Amino acid sequence: MAGKPPPRLCSCFGLTAADLERIALEQGLTGVDELGEASRAGTGCRTCVPDLEKLLEALWRAHPRPAEKPVTPATIVRDAIRPFLHRSPWELHLIDVDGATVRIRAIPHGETCLTGEDTLRQFVENRLKEMYRPDAAVVFV
Repeated sequence: MAGKPPPRLCSCFGLTAADLERIALEQGLTGVDELGEASRAGTGCRTCVPDLEKLLEALWRAHPRPAEKPVTPATIVRDAIRPFLHRSPWELHLIDVDGATVRIRAIPHGETCLTGEDTLRQFVENRLKEMYRPDAAVVFV
């Protein structure tokens, strides 16, 4: 006779505690919002959010916390700039990093204004100066 399936911690998306622990450990996720982005847990009815918080607290008490994620131009573009641009007509692709110079391909989708590319380049450069290094320079290729 087959055993009873493990209980679902997030019933909206059918995720067990074991599923969520594996995802959190593999990706070094320490917050409920991060876990939700990776697994959708806690993003439906949200009744499991207190249980997710307890799961993460217990998980990271039992395991060493992940090292702080490195801040690189690639992670800045992916995690800090692309989400901000999700409704804009621009798509960004990191091409190369050479010291302080970051080469990016900016692809317009749809209508853009005449100064749109300059504004976008300045925005990206300012974020890189704040988060990567103060002498960062962006070149669109």
